[in-house]
Amino acid sequence: GLSAGPIFGGTIKDTFGIQASFEAMGAACLIGVFLSLLLLPSVKDERINVKKAIPKKYKDLIRYKSVIGVLIIRYGYMVCVGSFWSFLPLIADSQFGMSSSAIGILVSALVLINAVISYPAGVLADISSKRFWVFLGGGFTFAGMLFLYSSSDVSDLYIVVGLLGIGGGFLTTASTAMSAVIGKKLSATGSVMSLLMAGHSAGMFTGPLLSGIVMDMTGNPNRAFEMGAVLCLILLIIGYFLTKNFREFDAV
Repeated sequence: GLSAGPIFGGTIKDTFGIQASFEAMGAACLIGVFLSLLLLPSVKDERINVKKAIPKKYKDLIRYKSVIGVLIIRYGYMVCVGSFWSFLPLIADSQFGMSSSAIGILVSALVLINAVISYPAGVLADISSKRFWVFLGGGFTFAGMLFLYSSSDVSDLYIVVGLLGIGGGFLTTASTAMSAVIGKKLSATGSVMSLLMAGHSAGMFTGPLLSGIVMDMTGNPNRAFEMGAVLCLILLIIGYFLTKNFREFDAV
């Protein structure tokens, strides 16, 4: 859905106008509501298993360096993705004159590549070092943002999409696996995963915000991508040192 949305939205905009894109989005949401009402099982059929164990508090979980490390790494990646999703359409339109449908294909390609890479990334994370694949993905992400900063042609944008898609496939899959391992060892899988998603959401929130501020201050949209690349590298380095003790969790 995330991959198809930009393609459909861009195509509808080019054919019928921007208003039609939002009308189509509203119709799709409405269809989803009716499908949920019709197809989801009744609440009466749910089986709820209540565990007597007392959940760990977040203040106790963030004492573990590996928990903070994984959260920071995920945050750094999503800062880059948030900047890309928010301002790539602006760059593609103003600098390269791309149509809305072409921009939609570009954005969708990122999600699609990410999805395709996720399966082999998960297999590799299961049979080898999860931490290695996280930082390999981070390296691809850093390279993609740096390449986006210096892009001068439409073909450069597709290279950027490839780098970010591959990077995201490895980083998000392996970091999620790391969180699951840590959560299982600490008997707090749900809580650790929720912290990971908090970092994910915080990156999506602050990435566009920071990028917008940089763009307004410098008057150069590409500077926002440079900022994303630098921030990504700094957070990867911090995450590298914080997750050094992850083997203690992964060994069990």
